[in-house]
Amino acid sequence: MAIVKHIKSRNANYSAAINYLLFEHDEKTGKKIVDESGRSILRKEFYMDGLNCDPMSFDKECELTNAHFHKNKKREDIKSHHYIISYDPADVD
Repeated sequence: MAIVKHIKSRNANYSAAINYLLFEHDEKTGKKIVDESGRSILRKEFYMDGLNCDPMSFDKECELTNAHFHKNKKREDIKSHHYIISYDPADVD
């Protein structure tokens, strides 16, 4: 059975969501994991998809949409929703 985790974000830095999905982070601290040269380590496996947007340009599209509709101007506004769907490897058939 799949487990769905929902994270709401008030962070106005939409690029942070893309970076979190693309690069490895410490699960406890949330900090990026870097190699010996200080470069971020790309995740071994990740899947990104978007509804009515391209995931790789998500940050720019959010900023343009907010500006066009005059939304998400206040600090307390929820800027994005992030869903993580995890499957038990035994369920793959």
